[in-house]
Amino acid sequence: MRILKYVLFLVLILLIGFSIYVAVQPNEFDVQRKRTIQAPAAVIYNNVNDYKNWNAWSSWIEKNPDTKVTYPEQTSGVGGSYYWEDDDGKGSISTVDTDPVSSITQEMRFEDFPPSTVNWTFDGIDNTSTEVTWQMTGADLPFIMKFFSVISGGYDAMMGPDFERGLEKLDSIVVADINRYSVTIEGVANHGGGYYIYNTASSKITDYQSKVQELFPRVGAYAVANNITMAGHAFQIVHKWDEENNAV
Repeated sequence: MRILKYVLFLVLILLIGFSIYVAVQPNEFDVQRKRTIQAPAAVIYNNVNDYKNWNAWSSWIEKNPDTKVTYPEQTSGVGGSYYWEDDDGKGSISTVDTDPVSSITQEMRFEDFPPSTVNWTFDGIDNTSTEVTWQMTGADLPFIMKFFSVISGGYDAMMGPDFERGLEKLDSIVVADINRYSVTIEGVANHGGGYYIYNTASSKITDYQSKVQELFPRVGAYAVANNITMAGHAFQIVHKWDEENNAV
């Protein structure tokens, strides 16, 4: 009986010690991964910017395909968002800031835990390759999150592999899309010129737009009246732009 008491006492001490160890863990985390993708920054940015594309490369969806995803009316740009629910609970992510082609900032929420900040950066190396950085940061972490971090070997070990897998899948999807619609330049080709009907005028620069809107209907009406088939849209040619004299 005495031995059992000692064992229980030892277990209690270990539990208290472990709890203290968990409690003194950092109150914040910063996990990020980088990957160079052979695609222009704009192409990758446009994919990540729309949450409707995420299911195709999300490592979490890959591990749990039964995840229920809900899309609101807006899924891209600032204000875009989406929601999910799986065996672990409910979560959401929304876009709070964008710098077109360069970066995206998002806020992710899961159950009642403090929100995390997700940052994407797209650094173009050249016209055909981009270094993509996927980062998540959080602060004011509750005890339960610290506990899961400790038993998983740290936040980096807990989330890093999912980031790596997500970037790997994003890479393959973007490159496949580019190859599907790739353009091959075979050389220079000469094409014969065409004809156009026109009307000329001059005006003050301040009256330029109103003059254009006045002339376009005239040209269109002339083409209709004379049974001339129109190919393409109306256009304008500015022969001289004289800001000094406010003339065009």
